[in-house]
Order: sequence, then structure tokens, then C-alpha cells
Amino acid sequence: MKKKIRDIAQNIKRHRDYEIAYEITNNAIGCSHVIYNNVEQQFWLVNSENLGGSKPIYDFNNNIVGTRSDSGITTYTADGRPIYKNLKIGEVLILNHEGKHDIQTPRGINQLEIFNRTTYIPSKKDEEYATNILIRLAGDGKTYSFRDIVQILSIQREIDRDKEKLEKATDEEAKILLQRIETKEQEKKSYLDKAQGFIRKCAQLRYQPILDPAQESIKRSKIFDGTLIINGGPGTGKTTSLIQRIKFLISPSIEEYKVLTQTQKDVLFSQKTSWIFYSPNELLALFLRNSMKSEELTADSERVKVWTSHKNDLVKIYRFVSETKRPFLIYNKARGINLFTNNAQSISTIIEGLENSYMNFQKGKLNKAAEIDVTPFKWKRAGQSIQRHIKERDNAKSIEDLIGLFLSLAETFKNETDTNSAEYKTIIEKVALRIQVIIQKDNERTATLSALLKQWKTETAGTEEDEDEETDIEQEDFEEKEELTTFDFEKELFIKLKSLCRKQALKKYDRNTKLSKRDRELLALIPEVTEQKEYDSLGQAAYFKKFFERITKGIAANILREVPMIYKKYRREQLSLKSDNWNLTILDELVKKDRNSRIHPDEQALLLLFVNKIVLKICKSFRIQFNSINHPYINGFKTHCKPVIGIDEATDFSIIDLIAINSFGHPELSSVTLSGDLMQRMTSEGLTSWQDFTQVIPNSEVKNLNISYRQSPTLLSLAKAIYQKSTKQAANYVSYIEKDDAEPKPLMFISPKEDDKLQWIADRILEIYRAHGDSIPSIAIFLPEESQLETFANYLGGLDTLADVGIPVKACRDGQVLGDETSVRVFSIKVIKGLEFESVFFHNIDELQKQNLANNLFLRYLYVGLSRATFYLGMTISNELPDEFAFIADSFDKTGKTWTI
Repeated sequence: MKKKIRDIAQNIKRHRDYEIAYEITNNAIGCSHVIYNNVEQQFWLVNSENLGGSKPIYDFNNNIVGTRSDSGITTYTADGRPIYKNLKIGEVLILNHEGKHDIQTPRGINQLEIFNRTTYIPSKKDEEYATNILIRLAGDGKTYSFRDIVQILSIQREIDRDKEKLEKATDEEAKILLQRIETKEQEKKSYLDKAQGFIRKCAQLRYQPILDPAQESIKRSKIFDGTLIINGGPGTGKTTSLIQRIKFLISPSIEEYKVLTQTQKDVLFSQKTSWIFYSPNELLALFLRNSMKSEELTADSERVKVWTSHKNDLVKIYRFVSETKRPFLIYNKARGINLFTNNAQSISTIIEGLENSYMNFQKGKLNKAAEIDVTPFKWKRAGQSIQRHIKERDNAKSIEDLIGLFLSLAETFKNETDTNSAEYKTIIEKVALRIQVIIQKDNERTATLSALLKQWKTETAGTEEDEDEETDIEQEDFEEKEELTTFDFEKELFIKLKSLCRKQALKKYDRNTKLSKRDRELLALIPEVTEQKEYDSLGQAAYFKKFFERITKGIAANILREVPMIYKKYRREQLSLKSDNWNLTILDELVKKDRNSRIHPDEQALLLLFVNKIVLKICKSFRIQFNSINHPYINGFKTHCKPVIGIDEATDFSIIDLIAINSFGHPELSSVTLSGDLMQRMTSEGLTSWQDFTQVIPNSEVKNLNISYRQSPTLLSLAKAIYQKSTKQAANYVSYIEKDDAEPKPLMFISPKEDDKLQWIADRILEIYRAHGDSIPSIAIFLPEESQLETFANYLGGLDTLADVGIPVKACRDGQVLGDETSVRVFSIKVIKGLEFESVFFHNIDELQKQNLANNLFLRYLYVGLSRATFYLGMTISNELPDEFAFIADSFDKTGKTWTI
């Protein structure tokens, strides 16, 4: 029982009339005629869950926290049955337009038989009702495409009218009418068979509430089961699929696919904690927010992030970078150049090397304590007990083993370490205060020391201190951290005296104790520090604190706190080894010139990844400590880990950045989804193959989208040619639109005269304007440089050809003015990813080619630029392109042909 297209259109019109009349907010976006549970029914796919006669109550984060009674209704139910698209039955309706299917319900299995499927976008424009209509009928292999409902019904109405006249007509009149009816029937058939009429304006997938079956299958795959990569060429809907996947994963309907604990529900069903979306730049982030809002996602700056900016924030939140300038400052000279060799093998080697260095340091620290001769010390019994404890557990093979050992040491020897710590505190304060009283009675010495300490507070530390990675940890262990507030002489002097006295006392027992240049300056001004009667007891207590108390301070003091120090040692070793996994020029600058005090953006990602992995181990194996420890790494991870993470244009990210983002998956459940096109990589540090990612991240899978909805076959064939030239591989995507001889052919104009080229562009714009009924579709012009935008836009906009008919031209600096579709927009070609236009012009593209761009970047710019266009593509150049790019020119008409229709 196959419904005709006309009947489907009438059903949609009737349903839209009701939705408009009742001011329905949750409008239908598709429909199917079915038999379900032995009952013939009309199913209406809706974008949101049906809240009945209530309206949702939203909290600050746009989460539905309840409903309130309302005189109206949110979803129209009197004309069939609404089906939320993310339910399992919604999946069956989206993936199929025919056949019988078993539907699992709480009461058992029901059978669903489908006879057709229609998807559309509801419209409130007068007499339009719905747009972007795609109809599939059971037993029919075609997809029928229409601009709107009116166009389907108007032809049928004319046929019905003429048939009615035919019944009353004379023979002669009947003959004429019959001919007219046959003509219109043919027109109707042609209209039903042809998909192209509407696509020029409507098939760009800017908002596509129902995905095609391939996209829908990808959307619902790998549900909280590793990492999914959506790979697709231009216009294949990869970003739309990613956005809808986020909504699918955080909707309560996900419980049809996965059983959730209450804790998982609490995390997943709150938009504040449930998802985050990363973009390589702010322009793309802004461009995608409307699509996200259509899916009821709260697309604000807390959830839609530019990774490079967010990474800078994260290293501050994790306290890798702080106002104390320790442990690190940010290295800001990278300019897009990788520190790490950007391939899977090198990144894996660097990560494994850091992990090995970390394990070796921790085990070395424990072994050193275990081998110390403690017999000369008055605390030898406590020391021997600690040594036995270590030796009984000296087989640590993993970070989890180390965590367990440090936790055991802390719990077992708390009393001993507390006793020694109290003794040390009493002695050091007594000695330091005694000397400080003497100093402050001497006004001249006080003034000298005050001036010196104030000067030091505003200066960076000397080279010796910068090269001692353990300085920070010793200062913390011995309570010698400097205040960050305004200068207070008494406090500053007390801290310096404690440090100096401790080192003097400790030298007797630890020959590795050294005085820095500043220490020696102070010692010259404060000779009293050289010897004090308490130094023997102080030295013993300080020795215990340095080698034994430190390893009994637990997880935070050992496992977490020492990461920056270990990393500084690690990269110093990598420089001395001249590792080919690093850019040695930058590494030398970081370690030597910057005194090991700054971190490159690659290192920011590496450190975030490294500590996140440690924190995740603490969370999974030591939950009590995870919940109770107050440390920036644990706090930062708790705040910023998410169960659902989306990464758009993932090929613009380096491997280490993608792995770092992946490490922010939530401990309770995690889904990370990447989308991108390797050919659209626009950064030198970006991903060059999906295999580089999948080799490093286990349980990751690539799924391909092969149908391009944005471009005409003519433009797509050019994109595929560039793809093959650049990658030496054939592109696997095809155009959704059938090839048509009437498609506008790409045009090229070659002239050394700038005025002639601008006039040529103006003439082509006027042709597009007239072809669209004296209105401007979205038109973009791409220039080689950002600095050229204003001058070009002013000149082109001032030509009579455009000015006479009121066509404005706008320079869009940094890719802004996205929503202004009433003007011709001018962009730098370097900021155009994610944008979509009806028509695109490249101006003076040969200038870009002369910039000696590396790694096929010229071809990539061209590929990304032309993939922004739907139908019209024009190009101006000053001279013929070089032979290596002649294949591009072959796809353009250079004979002077126009787009006049």
C-alpha cells in the first residue's frame, strides 16, 4: 500500500497547518506511513522528546529540570504518532523507507512495516509549509527531492482543474485541454524525477534535522566505546553528524542503547558536565553555534572552545604556569612550528620516554632512601622501618604500584614523620628568629638586606637556581616558599634565614647540599648563619625530612607534585641525546636560553595528557584519595573531563593535541568523536593521516561519509582532481546531485590588468544576481592576503555595475560578518574553513602560488576554497598557471563564456 507523493505532500501540509495553528514548538521533521503492531498509522519524526501538554523548565545550563503546565501543547499528536528521532524506533524509521522490522519494547517485540519515508524542514513562511523535502517510496529506488510543499501540490491542482474542465468541454475544446493535461502530466513526471531544482539554495546541510542513513548509522555507532573518527570530503555532512551525535549521546533516550548507573546519568544528562566541542579557531566555533542550538545544545563559550586558547587556560588551572613563574612560563615563539616530530612513532616514543623517566625517578628516590646508612642518626629506628617497608615492596612495575606504595608509606609512618617534622620546625624557627633579632638591631645591616631582598623579589632567579629542578620541592618541604603579596621585609628575611640555616646544618650529613649565588651573598652579610649550636640536631632532622619524610607524604607530594621537575630533567636529557623526535633548535632555546623555564604548546599538551593519565589511575584504583585530595591536577581534571567530546576539523590539530583532548574523557563513561578531511588540513602542525592517531589511541575507528550534498558534480570533480594530485589517492566521495549539462561551468579570466579583472568579477556577480530573481545568494571572494581586503572591497563595491543595483561588497576581516548574506563578502583564503556559499571567486590566486607554500599548501587552499562553493566558481589570475597546476586550468572555461541564463 504505497502512498503517492501528492498524498504525502497533502498530509504534511495538513500537519503543518495544525502545528502553525496550535503554535507547536516541537515540529515534525519527517514522516512515515506504517503498520505498527498490526495497526495502520502515520508516524511523525520530531526533533525533541514529546513533553505532552507541558513546557520544559530550563536551568542556567539549558538542562531540562522539570516541566510546567501550559494551556498549549509542545508536540501535535492528533494527526498521528510523534516519534523522537533519537529513539531506537526513530533509528529504524530514518534508516529505512520500506520493509518489515522488529522493534523491541518493554512488553516484547512489535513488528513495524514501513511504506515510505519523508524528511523535511518545517517552515513558517506563507504557503511554504516545509522545505528541503526528500521522499523515498517502498519498491522505488529513487529519492524524490522538492524545494517545498507548494510546488508539489500546485502542479497537481492545475491538472485536476483542467480535468474538470475537460468533462464539460466540446470536442474541439477537449482536444486542446487533453493536450494541455498531457503536457502538465509530463511536467509533473519531470519534476518528480529531478532533484536539482531546489538544491541550489537548500541542500547545503547547514541545518539538516534528519541525517541520511549513512550519517545516521555513524551517529549511533561506538556508543561510549572508544574514539570515533568521521572522515569525509567537502559537504558530506561530517560536522552535522558530529553535532547530532553529541545530542544523541547526552539525551535520556541513550538508555535504550546502554544501561546507565545513577552516577552516569547525573554526569551525562547535565549540559554543564556532559559535553564539550573543540574547534581549531574562533571563526569555525562561531559558525557552528546555530547548528548546535537547533539541536538544543547550549553552544556557549563554556562548551564550544578553541583548543589553543583553552589549552593555555588549562595549564594555568593545572598550575603548570602561574604568577610565580614556576614551574613554567609559556613559550610564545612557536608560530605554529612543532616541537615534537608530528608522527605516531615519534609521539609514542616521547610519551613512553617520559613515562619511563618518571618511573625511574620515583624508583630511584625510593631506592636511595632504602640504601642510606641510618646508623649515625638518632631516628635510625624509624629510618630502618621505612627501609624495610620499601624493600618488601620493591617490585613496583607501574604507576599504580607506585601510588599504592606511597599511600602505604604515608599511612604506616605518619606518626614518625609528624614527630620529626615538629622537631625540625621548632629548631629552625628558634635559630632563624635568634639571628633575625640580631640583624634587626643593626639599622645599617637591616637597610642593606631590605634593599637586596626587595631587588631580588622583582628579578628572576639566577642561572644556578633555574637549573636546579628540585629547588621548588625543597622550598615547599621546608616551608621556605616566598610570599606573592607585597614586599614584607621581616617575612622575606625569615624565609631566607630558614633556608640558609637549613642548608648550613644539612651540609654535615648531605655532601650534595649546595649554596646558590644568592645564598653566598647573604652569608657574607649574615656571618651568624655559618655556625649555630643547634646545627647537629637541625641537620639530622633536615636529612630525615629530605630523604624519608618526603616519601611518606603520600600521593600528592610524590606522584603529582614532582611531574614538572621530572619533565625538566627529561627534556634536558633529550637535548643532550640529540633525539630526532624533537626540534632540537627549539629544544635548545627552551633548555638553555630560557633556562628550562618555559613550555612549548606541544609540551602543554603532553603534560596535560601525562597528568590526566595519572589522575585517571588514581580515580579508578584509589577512589577515596581521588575524592579527598585537593590538588590542581585532580581538581582540574574533575572540572574539565567530559563524557562526550567533539573535535571538528580534527586534521588541523597535531597528534599530541588530539591525544591530550582524548585524555579528558570522563572516568564514568567516555565518547570522543573527531571529524575532518585530511585534504582540508590548513596548519603545518596538523594531522597528516588518521593512522597516526589510531596507532596511538587504542579502540579508535574511522568511518567514512562518501556523498557530498554541497557541490555540483562539476565542482566536485575539480575537488577530486586536486585531492588526487595532492595525495596520490583517488577521492572516495561522489555528488548527491546528478550531472546536468545546465550546470554553470567554472570560469577563469586571465589578465595582468587589475581593473579588467575586477570588472569581470562584477559582471559575473550581476549575472548571478539576475539568475536569482534580482536577489543576492551567498557570494564570497577569496584573496591571497588579509591586508588586501579593504582596498579590494572598496574598489569592487564602487563599480557602477554593482552600485547601480545596490549590491554592497564587504571586507570580512578575520572571517567575520558571517551572517550578512545581503552583500558580497570578501575574505582572506586562509580563514575560510567551515564557510558555505552559493558562489565563490578566487582573485589573483596565482599570487598565493608565488608564496612558496610548503607541503602542497597551495593545492590545499584551492581545495578548501572551491569546496566552499555550491554551484558557481570563478577565478582570476594575472598569468597562466605553471605546468604543475595546468590540470586546474583545464577544468575552467577561459573562452570568455559567461553564466548568463
